[in-house]
Amino acid sequence: MPLWIALGIIGVIIVAFIVALSIETGPTPADVAQSYEYALAHLDFDALWYLSSTELRGGLTFNDFVQGRSAELHAKPLSSVEIIRQVLERESGIITTKVNYHQAPTISHQITLAKRNARWQIVDIQEITYTPEPSITSTFS
Repeated sequence: MPLWIALGIIGVIIVAFIVALSIETGPTPADVAQSYEYALAHLDFDALWYLSSTELRGGLTFNDFVQGRSAELHAKPLSSVEIIRQVLERESGIITTKVNYHQAPTISHQITLAKRNARWQIVDIQEITYTPEPSITSTFS
């Protein structure tokens, strides 16, 4: 096989590899929201810091962030995190989660996210009262 054909094949492989890497989008907003919920439950401050935007950090240093969060959070054994609702745009989104604990009441959060520097970050999180929509049933006689 001539050298120019071999170099051409190698070039095509390299281009295909670069394209494949550029298509990888990283964690989805739902992945980020679920990771944040698990980090809250396990008091994983490194993950909370990484997933939080500068707005959510409130201008605190990491140590002040940990100290402030330690005072207000308590570890809770988590059963599951469900994504109830997603409203996503290109660079922002709102996700509603349902957090089920083993020995604590179920809660829901409304999580606001923004895409910054090619990754999703939590901008705000609020505990909300989630009321499931009633199911629609019909009976025929």
